[in-house]
Amino acid sequence: GLWAAGWTKGGTNLLTTESTLAFCAAGSCDADPTCDKGEDANLERDLAVASVHLQGDSIGVVYYVDVIPTLLPTASGGIAASVSAFLARIDFGASANLSGVQPAQAVGAPIVLSTQDTSAASGFRGPDHAAAAIIGDVVAIAWIEPTVDGSDQIRVQRYAMCVPK
Repeated sequence: GLWAAGWTKGGTNLLTTESTLAFCAAGSCDADPTCDKGEDANLERDLAVASVHLQGDSIGVVYYVDVIPTLLPTASGGIAASVSAFLARIDFGASANLSGVQPAQAVGAPIVLSTQDTSAASGFRGPDHAAAAIIGDVVAIAWIEPTVDGSDQIRVQRYAMCVPK
């Protein structure tokens, strides 16, 4: 099988999420678990990924939904916490050695699900801790979002995944 793995690292002037693919077959798995020491902060945190192979597609075609919480500068000089989602299609080909892998292709434009102003004083609270699931052509996305009274709420949204055939 093919698995996506990711981890978030943070520190002084650093917030980044790294990810890798793990390939598993015949009782063993292969992945590069090392951290990229030279990676710049991409301002992503706690992302979620779900994948699906749709009936009727070629054997190597997989769709991925990535849900990405980010911290971004605003035009006024502040910081916004945001969560967005995008859909990508990857064709790994039919070869067992993955020799026919095609680059990922975006399907449609990313969707911004929620945005809130945030700051260091609030611990950069905002939409975060995403989860994603795909069943057939339905995508469910969830995240935790602070409310104005300081509590948290869980937000869940469902989408029909419209893919080109």
